[in-house]
Amino acid sequence: MRELSDLAGVPPAVSGASAILLRSPGLHDDRESACASLSMAGNPDGVVAVTYRGTPAEWLDRMQGHRGSPGTVQVVTVGDALGGSAETDARVRPVENPDDLTGLEITVTEALSALPDGPATLCFDSVTALLQYATVEEAYRLLHPLVERLHTQGVVGHFHVDPVAHEEQPLTALTGLFDASVELGDGPIEVRTSAGIGPDAGEEAEDAV
Repeated sequence: MRELSDLAGVPPAVSGASAILLRSPGLHDDRESACASLSMAGNPDGVVAVTYRGTPAEWLDRMQGHRGSPGTVQVVTVGDALGGSAETDARVRPVENPDDLTGLEITVTEALSALPDGPATLCFDSVTALLQYATVEEAYRLLHPLVERLHTQGVVGHFHVDPVAHEEQPLTALTGLFDASVELGDGPIEVRTSAGIGPDAGEEAEDAV
């Protein structure tokens, strides 16, 4: 698998971004390595993972071998995602009902508040799963304050979405929330950034790697 950090031009292109939309088909070969690269970027002291699938231990396993190990890991499991055990090196915060968007917002906010001072990242896996339980408008109302909090708290977050699973219009409505997008497809990895982000700050930037 290709590391995002190994792809020429990608880290500079997303430097300065607090919220990154990671557009990738669910079975793409580079999905997990890109997630790990973004989650561990900058050797964070703390990480929050929001997952609708798997277990906290499985999420931690995907991070193995990528830079360092953060001192604090908070995993928010949603719905059918399985909780952790005493052997999991993470604080697990379950949200049992995926329809409970208020509960999800509160739980993610609490997880972010529990992070230590210093570099931190967030992985939200995924917007596609969220849209199974929320309208685009409801998802926007959840994600907008979360993205604002990332900016305020200095956390770098990436949000998974499977573009194959959606019409383009809902994605367009949500894309404006993010500072940058990284798209994994059949060809080169495409990186798009908002004005003021990345090496070409002040103008719309687009790179293909």
